[in-house]
Amino acid sequence: MSSDDDLRRAFGEDAARAADPDEVWVGVQQGVRRRRQRRERVGAALVLTAVAGLAISLGAYLGAPQEAGPPAERTTATASPSPTSSTPSTAPTPSTPSTPPTPPPLTDAAVPVSPADARQAFDDAGYTEDDARRLADLWRWGDPAHVAVVAGADLLAGEQLPLAPGEAAPAGGEGGRDGLYEELAAFGEAGYTQADATALAEEWDEDEQTAKVLVGHLLLQGRLRPNG
Repeated sequence: MSSDDDLRRAFGEDAARAADPDEVWVGVQQGVRRRRQRRERVGAALVLTAVAGLAISLGAYLGAPQEAGPPAERTTATASPSPTSSTPSTAPTPSTPSTPPTPPPLTDAAVPVSPADARQAFDDAGYTEDDARRLADLWRWGDPAHVAVVAGADLLAGEQLPLAPGEAAPAGGEGGRDGLYEELAAFGEAGYTQADATALAEEWDEDEQTAKVLVGHLLLQGRLRPNG
């Protein structure tokens, strides 16, 4: 409703109560002001009510727990164990020490020289038992019989002995050959056992020590290659 309408309405209501035009005009203005003030108060109250309601709604919204998603998304899934945690760690397998291949059986046919062949070569070269003893002293070997076998094997391989037949050993000697150590060590390192020595000695009709010494010496010469 416009201000002119208010004036006309106020004028019509007060005209009957007052005959004086000035008093009527003053009354009309007062009525208009009262109506405007009332409307302003009502409008302000409505605005305050709306603001208060909005504040309450906003506070309730902000204070409520926020949903992370639909119920299906908020269902706690059972964590599956990782492959690395469930799989037991495998300790590294220790390396197995290398062992020499098993050599072929020792037989007369497998060994290129027999003790009898070696002794025969020693005799054929003009050496005697005395020469075997002189070589034993030179090499510091205790058994001249083993010296004759080893020396005969050297002669069959085309090697020259340090003493000629009947020659005396030089003063001070040439130096030892560590007894039978080298030959016996070569026999064992090739993978042969006491059983091999026993079988070969029986075939040759020799003692086991002689079989070991000759086989070890042939291995050192490279004339017997059990693993090749």
